Amino acid sequence: MRDGHCHCAEVLLRWQHPLLGAISPAEFIPLAEATSLIEPLTEWVLGASLRQSAAWEFQSRPLALSVNVSAINLRAKSFVSHITDLLEYHGVPADRLELEVTEHAITGDDEATAASLAGIRQIGVGLAIDDFGTGYSNISNLAKVPAQVLKIDRSFLQPPGLPDRHRELVRSIIGMAHNLDYRVVAEGIEDQATYDLLASWDCEEGQGFHISRPLEAKTFDDWRSART
Repeated sequence: MRDGHCHCAEVLLRWQHPLLGAISPAEFIPLAEATSLIEPLTEWVLGASLRQSAAWEFQSRPLALSVNVSAINLRAKSFVSHITDLLEYHGVPADRLELEVTEHAITGDDEATAASLAGIRQIGVGLAIDDFGTGYSNISNLAKVPAQVLKIDRSFLQPPGLPDRHRELVRSIIGMAHNLDYRVVAEGIEDQATYDLLASWDCEEGQGFHISRPLEAKTFDDWRSART
């Protein structure tokens, strides 16, 4: 947020149905998680993301990509080895990939999830806690999870301008995260005043409509070129 450069991009999944039109991920992701479809869906997204990442590597324009994964993915014993295989297949360095998990996904003492989280870090892939503040997990989990990034949920930044109570809460979260050696990303930045305020609190990164709306890869390339 200090230099205004794009250091990472989040991969977003959209479904344009031929009859129903645009269908929100809030509708189809829970359905996929309730069936056996979430695993092949995540595999498809990871493959598409790494193909794009490999193309940028070839063009000498590398960029880290952040991909959301489900609690179901983390419980799969083969998940980490599958990520390793995908990285090798596409020739993408592990540090070009970051996986985002929600608080809900890391709640509890599930051994398979803990093993996946540790394995993800061991192979050099980044790990971020997404939508922080929307779950009900014990805050002590922040000291246990081997993540490097904490993403503050957009609900804390609404309405734009940050009311006084929101300001104190967001500033406290940033301070706590830094004390635990997390890098902080603020989601949902919608105006310059909020951007400037977060930057003054040493929030490292941000995303939101004020910075850019979701873009197709080619349009995103043009947007990124204009900022460097």
